[in-house]
Amino acid sequence: MKYMFRNEIYQENRNGESKAQDINLHAGKLLSDSNFNFCLSRNFQPFKIWGNDLTISDRNNNYFEGEIDENTQLGQILTDDYGSYQVKSSQSAEEDEIFYLEPELKKSWGIIEISLQSSADTQFEKVIGSHFKINVDARKVFWTYYFVSSNNNYFKNISVYIGKEKIDFSEVEQVLLPNNQGATKITSQTAISLSKFYGGPKIYAELVDATPQELRELTGRRKISLPTPNIERIKAIVNNGEIRYYSEMYIQNC
Repeated sequence: MKYMFRNEIYQENRNGESKAQDINLHAGKLLSDSNFNFCLSRNFQPFKIWGNDLTISDRNNNYFEGEIDENTQLGQILTDDYGSYQVKSSQSAEEDEIFYLEPELKKSWGIIEISLQSSADTQFEKVIGSHFKINVDARKVFWTYYFVSSNNNYFKNISVYIGKEKIDFSEVEQVLLPNNQGATKITSQTAISLSKFYGGPKIYAELVDATPQELRELTGRRKISLPTPNIERIKAIVNNGEIRYYSEMYIQNC
């Protein structure tokens, strides 16, 4: 599966030439999985999905109709005629849209197809001057904070706020850093969007020291400002077969 973007789907009607217009090549404000499409290479075996009796159609007419065996590759049927096709099995009335990939595009993230004269909506005078856009949401990562106390104390409770909104973080965890210094660790329960320059409400933490009662009365509950992730220092781990992105931020002498 790859992302597919076709102006023919989202091109707006216009009467003659006009000033430039922005056209998102996807539904909604941000790119989503609705733009995922079968993008298949030459060595793909259609039998795996559609069985041995299938029909492959291009824009004009049926390209292939008949039986194949389990070892037949898509390249044997479509040769070098790359592009969009409709495929269906003889056992189903539903069609699947596929894009037959050139070898050079096999590792691509997505395909952008800008058509002219292919339909009433893609006539030259309706396409000229258009600005085609793909709006991708910021990557979301799990935020991890390490609070390192100046007197080697841990914190028994840490609450994180963005403005007045409390953010859901894990329970505190006492950890030992590689330099043998103790720290209190918390991680956001959900991934949070990254931004190169943060311009939102103030982010801060409320800390309660894990010290004896008489000492805690002196230190009490404290508030400290928190940094946001550096977008160039994001790490990734594999968790249950999926890649999980996260940031690590250290709060020293708190």
